[in-house]
Amino acid sequence: MNYLFTRHYIYDLLRRLFIEEPNIDLLIFLKENNLINTIYNELSENREICNLYKSWLDELLNKNISSHSDDYQELHWDFTQLFVGPHILPAPPWESSYKGDYLLFTETTANVEKYYQQYSFYLPEREIEAADHIGFELDFIYHLNQKALTTCNELSELEFNLKAQYMFLIEHILNFIHLFSLNIQQYAQTDFYKKLARFIEEFIKFDSEKINSLLLQMQNNS
Repeated sequence: MNYLFTRHYIYDLLRRLFIEEPNIDLLIFLKENNLINTIYNELSENREICNLYKSWLDELLNKNISSHSDDYQELHWDFTQLFVGPHILPAPPWESSYKGDYLLFTETTANVEKYYQQYSFYLPEREIEAADHIGFELDFIYHLNQKALTTCNELSELEFNLKAQYMFLIEHILNFIHLFSLNIQQYAQTDFYKKLARFIEEFIKFDSEKINSLLLQMQNNS
């Protein structure tokens, strides 16, 4: 079950990188401690993902990450113009933007909220962002995986939790991650975000297959 710890780390990174604007402390941590050896060990069956991870974080190696540096300001602006505004967003971060709803807080958002509530995941009371924002959907997987790590010795609970994650990935995140990634790759102005887009798409696809494989193993052993 070491994989659950590795994916916990990755989902933690991804949720933070999409929920909030670039965080200086996080970027410095990634620059100095990218844990590439751990990633290669735990994801050795898929070298493409390992290489995408390394290539993405290598973009930070020669960057000066500080509040007033040009490098940081470029990353900050890229995040803003991709996901925040003020102009029409080239890579809207909401699932509903890719499923024909076009408006927020409609059917897709409501379905995601129901999923969250079913597994006791709630957005902060003062949060005005739509629940189907990619950052919160990644946070939801992180939240469920955190529970999974505490129930590793209770196989029925673990299986129930992993099934919930797998179904959410299939029914929601995988339904739009490809188009979302393509938009970022096309419109991002920094290689950091272009490579992050490639990594997140490939990792989400790999992760869903990996979780399904774990579920099949558990069923065969029961």
